[in-house]
Amino acid sequence: MLRPPVTSQRRRRAWRPAAIAILAIVLAGFVPQAHAVEAPDDGLATGPWTASGIASGSATASVGAMEIVFNVDIPADFTFDIHSDGSADGTWEHGGSGTFTGTGEQGTVHGDLRYSGSGAVGGTNRELLLTGTSRTVGTVRAGGAGQTMAFPVDNTSPIPTLRMRVTAESCDEAYGEWAYTVEQAFEDEGFSATIGGHWLGFRESEAIKDHAEELFRLSTQTGSGAPPVSSESPLLATAANVIRRYNELADGLRAASLDEVFDILADSDAVVNTLRNLSDCEVELLGAANVETYLNGLTFVIQGLIAGGLDVFEVTSADWQLMVQVAARTGAIGAGAVDPAAAAQAEQALIDEGSAILAEHYLPERDTFEQTDDSVRVLATGAAMGWTYEVAGEPVNARATYRNAFGPAPEQP
Repeated sequence: MLRPPVTSQRRRRAWRPAAIAILAIVLAGFVPQAHAVEAPDDGLATGPWTASGIASGSATASVGAMEIVFNVDIPADFTFDIHSDGSADGTWEHGGSGTFTGTGEQGTVHGDLRYSGSGAVGGTNRELLLTGTSRTVGTVRAGGAGQTMAFPVDNTSPIPTLRMRVTAESCDEAYGEWAYTVEQAFEDEGFSATIGGHWLGFRESEAIKDHAEELFRLSTQTGSGAPPVSSESPLLATAANVIRRYNELADGLRAASLDEVFDILADSDAVVNTLRNLSDCEVELLGAANVETYLNGLTFVIQGLIAGGLDVFEVTSADWQLMVQVAARTGAIGAGAVDPAAAAQAEQALIDEGSAILAEHYLPERDTFEQTDDSVRVLATGAAMGWTYEVAGEPVNARATYRNAFGPAPEQP
């Protein structure tokens, strides 16, 4: 259930969204550096490979008096071997969907299509060749002169040879382009097309296979619309997409919901965790400067969401504790954080909010705190962080207070 912003009686901080200006510079003025990894001289390394990719885009054309717009989105998986002589063989399969609409003086036409297909992988360690067949099913509806007709679509046809270019390789990982011949096929039919795709592959091992699945999952979990980056990495595109979503939310935070704040916090946490646990090979493949830039950007996102969110929304002690955990886990607060001033602002916002929650459970006649889930949670978290709150104008050492009121305090992380 969405939780709208409310007016809190707790003391609020004036939020200064400095992170927005910083992120605007990152996104508007920064071009990710093309990393030093070049297209491999010897092509893909010998051995078994697994890869995933997606091709998407649109095409437009005028057919008679009708303007047609075609949109397509095709994910695919590839499994192949690179042999010692440089040859490649394997299999691939794809799914996907597409829509097309046409409007003109005579009426309209709309189609919803689904794709499936498979075939063989051939070619060499520098350029893989895809062949096979593809099935298209769906429905086309045409309207005009007050009537609408529906036509089923179900056909299977050969796929023109598609090429998977190898753009870069590092250790047992590689990326490149694919499906650009799809765009050419549309252009041959008179369409103006912008259809392209990229793939990310790993030479198989049990260790890298599990990590590859996580990278592919992250590359799609936040939806489409992520801006391209020079490294053509789905993971970095996901990071850029999270930053974009934050910028859009931050400008109108008071009209947003706390659920939206936590959605972006969760995605930021997930991507930061993955970026910080990349192997040396993965960092080399994506570019160390690119990885650092997006790590910094996501850190600013977390800092901004915490400082801004606590300024706008009433939060529960459980919400507050989750914010503390994300901030500490990602390095958005604490010593060594990117932008110490922003880190200090976010940390102080958390401390102030903890103080406000504790004040609701303070028993002045006994100079202690009522033992509730809220007070225990806030004091335990503060004890672990080494924080001192302020309640009734007096400092409250979280660790000492927790020990005196409830028993042994949690160990500091």
